[in-house]
Amino acid sequence: MATRFPSSSSMAVPRSRKRQDGEQRIGSDARCMGLRLMWEITSKWRKAEKIDDILDEPQPNFNNIKRYYPHFCCGRARDGDVVYYEQVGSIQLQSLKDMGLTIEELVRHYIFTTEFMWRMTHPKTGGRVLTVFDVEGVALSDLAGDAKQFLLKSMSLVQNHYPERSKKILIVNAPGWFSIIWKAIRGWINEETRKKISILTSSETLSGIMELVAEDQIPCCYGGKLKVGDGSKDAMRFYSPQEIDMRQYVEALNQRHGSDKTEVPMPPPGLPPGSQPPLGEKEAKGQRVTLAVDLPPVYLKASYDYPNKPWSVDGPSGLPPYTADDEDGRSVSVSSSTERSVPDPPSKKPFASTGNLAHK
Repeated sequence: MATRFPSSSSMAVPRSRKRQDGEQRIGSDARCMGLRLMWEITSKWRKAEKIDDILDEPQPNFNNIKRYYPHFCCGRARDGDVVYYEQVGSIQLQSLKDMGLTIEELVRHYIFTTEFMWRMTHPKTGGRVLTVFDVEGVALSDLAGDAKQFLLKSMSLVQNHYPERSKKILIVNAPGWFSIIWKAIRGWINEETRKKISILTSSETLSGIMELVAEDQIPCCYGGKLKVGDGSKDAMRFYSPQEIDMRQYVEALNQRHGSDKTEVPMPPPGLPPGSQPPLGEKEAKGQRVTLAVDLPPVYLKASYDYPNKPWSVDGPSGLPPYTADDEDGRSVSVSSSTERSVPDPPSKKPFASTGNLAHK
């Protein structure tokens, strides 16, 4: 008996299925177009603001800003990602203004520390950051004037140019009336970012952080077991291993450019009398300070970020491969379609720091 095959009409895909497939393709195409547009916007911003060169810019007010604007990296998330803390209620913008610093200079410092995080502290494909905003002591006045201007500009930078770097945002030590502040600021935050935010009271802070960070990686001032110096918030923000790394880098950078305007007393508070600062992460591994200018270009390009894709040196998949000269002058071509880990910094061009400003 002859085998009967179904007719083409009986094999036809239902119209609803065709429509669904078509909508998915359109959605995918629109998503790709959106990615490319976002990448082009960020690329133009990086070029106009010379972001690729920012780690080569001297930071003469680094210590002044760090003293009056408490922000720091400390510990690691369970998956190795960076944990960034900002003590919003302790920012002293007026003290920085009295030193002659402008909001634009503070924003530039913020970009510097952000780029340092991705190129030096956590140069990893797809690396992200857990952000902890400590709002203990915050007041409604902190959302007005210069404070509001700085907050808006820094938030705009993160949302527009580092969108997928954010793993989660925890607002900790929130007072009972924080809902009033939240109503004021939530409109400044885009929907995707709002989905990542959790607001925690002081009693919820430790358990909230522990969902993503092991207890021995949480500073003891937040209820964890990680103790640096005298265990205070000052000790954590000045002497965490990641902060030691950054301060040593900035010291070497300023020495190269002959530029340092430190006015605050040094060393910073947080160490018991007679004790020495802990080693930085890189210092503990026997690595010396290497400035960004001494690294190959491909190492710089790996800091770029764009949403929902495994990133590489070129941005979204489909862009032409990036070609650069490596440290030996050879031509290096890296495909934008493959995920890639950043190489270790070369040891052939080290710039050794002569010391740590923290204990001078």
